[in-house]
Amino acid sequence: MSSLKNKAQVSAPKGNAPKSNAPKGNAHKSNVHKSSGNVSKSGGNVSRPKGNAPSDPNRIIAAEFLAGAAPGSFLPAPICVEIAFGGRSNVGKSSLINTLVERKSLVRTSSKPGSTRQINQYEARAADGTRFHLIDLPGYGFTRRSKSEQSAWAGLIEGYLQSRVTLAAVAVLVDIRRGLEPDDQELIDFVETAKEVTRRPVEVLVIATKLDKVPRSARKTALAALVKSSGRRVIGFSSETAEGRSELWRALRKAAFGGEVPAMSEAEAAAEAAGEVASEAEVAPPVDQNG
Repeated sequence: MSSLKNKAQVSAPKGNAPKSNAPKGNAHKSNVHKSSGNVSKSGGNVSRPKGNAPSDPNRIIAAEFLAGAAPGSFLPAPICVEIAFGGRSNVGKSSLINTLVERKSLVRTSSKPGSTRQINQYEARAADGTRFHLIDLPGYGFTRRSKSEQSAWAGLIEGYLQSRVTLAAVAVLVDIRRGLEPDDQELIDFVETAKEVTRRPVEVLVIATKLDKVPRSARKTALAALVKSSGRRVIGFSSETAEGRSELWRALRKAAFGGEVPAMSEAEAAAEAAGEVASEAEVAPPVDQNG
């Protein structure tokens, strides 16, 4: 392809609890904010919310940068399922990853295209204990770099996509306003042809970014057009409003661990209904009536 080639654990006391020396009246405030779901970090354990409120398995309780690899260097040995994010420069990869892990600046964002100049590896740990490694690939389609630099990036990306044994899925990000471009299709084709007998098949997911930039009345049409051009299920996503976040996490989990996509939690369903995302953020390709 033209551009690619080149947790304080709150331990419930057993038996009768010892009397507190704290004065009566206003209860001592806990360090765990129940309403916001924040997690106290002392001790490294996760404080589970009290009550019968459903726990969102996609709530990210820990996220951190692990490593970066520029041309001529390598990422640490693979030890965890990996999900890569690729797309044109300035398509919103960094913002999407930040929204997924519920952090404002885990991944550095920039209005200047081509800012990601290496493969960056992040770790995210969800409330249910699931661990993911998220891979931010350099953006393609940015011409204000020398041909030698573009070629070096391409070799780096291709080597990763071809040989990473724990790679489970590649999320191809497409600006919903621009639609599927040749570079996007080339990335999809490359991933599908880079099959290695030493690893499982890598699933390709198409994500339509910047959903909030399109009027709500025009979203279904724009998503349907992207479905038609890619021949794939498309998930609409907005880093500004977090529309599509739950659906994308469910798709990523299925791609990473297989099996059926788990049903939405009550919290997820409520969020989806409030934003009317279920009817607009995801569009599946039409069924081939000819079999």
